Amino acid sequence: MACLSPVLLAAALAFGAETQKPGQPVGVRPLAYEAAQTAARIERRPILIVFCGTSKEGQKLATTTLTERHLRQWMDEKVVAIQLDPVLEAEMVQRHRVRTMPTFLFVDAKGTELDRIIGARDSKGLRAEGDEIIKGGDPLERLQKRRKGREADPELRLRYADILADRALLEDALSEYLAVHALGGTEGQAAFDEIVRMGRIYPKAMDAIGGLASTLEQRVQKAEATDEEFERWLGLCKAATLDARLVWTYDALVHVEGPQAERAGPWRARLVTLLRDVFYTDKRYADLASVVTDTRVAFESRQAARAAELAAAPGAENVARRTLQTLREDTARDYEVLVALKRLGEATLLADALIGFDPTAATYDALIEHALRADSFGEAKALALRGRGDARIDAKARIKIGPRIPHQAK
Repeated sequence: MACLSPVLLAAALAFGAETQKPGQPVGVRPLAYEAAQTAARIERRPILIVFCGTSKEGQKLATTTLTERHLRQWMDEKVVAIQLDPVLEAEMVQRHRVRTMPTFLFVDAKGTELDRIIGARDSKGLRAEGDEIIKGGDPLERLQKRRKGREADPELRLRYADILADRALLEDALSEYLAVHALGGTEGQAAFDEIVRMGRIYPKAMDAIGGLASTLEQRVQKAEATDEEFERWLGLCKAATLDARLVWTYDALVHVEGPQAERAGPWRARLVTLLRDVFYTDKRYADLASVVTDTRVAFESRQAARAAELAAAPGAENVARRTLQTLREDTARDYEVLVALKRLGEATLLADALIGFDPTAATYDALIEHALRADSFGEAKALALRGRGDARIDAKARIKIGPRIPHQAK
């Protein structure tokens, strides 16, 4: 007799343990998802995944409905039933868009969804709806029957949009998601999340988010919107990576006067933190003055973060190199802003701190390049001379520091 693989053996042992009491239906089996897939292939039946959650309703379902004899017997005859924790199985929850507890998810042995039952049911209801799913047929047709007379129900409408999206009917799905989003609430947020996810493969979805943002933008730019509307607009722009809109609005808010100016200030402060990389790339140093403040504290914070990463991965040279490069580059960027803003005393102290922490040619070169980016040849030259004379660095490396800064003729 051929030996069973470890997975098959585990499944067989688990199944044997479940059925060791004759006449007692098992119902939900104590199997992990992978073992349930193995059992489903062997028994040629679908898997029923029960997501209950930890709410009172979920606990009640687990301790009453799922223990009902007729339901357990039905499960033993028709499906491989397992119960999964939605928190521990977050990746599966996200992949299958499980948003409501409880959800009864029917999948085949490969993990392809057949259909689902959303919300609490009694034993009889679960068995009746489960039988319809197991018979086969079109899940969309079954959903349309359940939706009859309840077309405006946001949960059912969201499920309808999900099926359309899975069938690549993206334009119709987007229309449904937008309609659900407009209703607000939990389903509205879930619909928005799906629009963002769809936008990765369907440009019209991102265009739709831009359209939603534009309906609020004029009021935000005049600081006439409420704080809640500003947050909603900001969330839309962040979700669709609409940096240009953030910049336009940041620039518009500087011209706001009167009573609205008091609201415009904090909004600009929020925006500058999001636009830090954009302003740095565009050399808008004045706009960074409010966030590049106590650079020594920021440097010490980076040191602490690096130390924590190294402690979590002891001996990992790639981690050491990456974290040092990140610390060096981020600090050199702050140095560049300080130089450009003529805050030279602060710039010198920050450069001293970085060189003291990492006295290498790479550190000097980083600071020199950023000084040149800030159009300060004098600071770059001073750093080059200092580095070329730093005895802590190998002589061959010292002479190559600051290649864009000419050596003094002897």
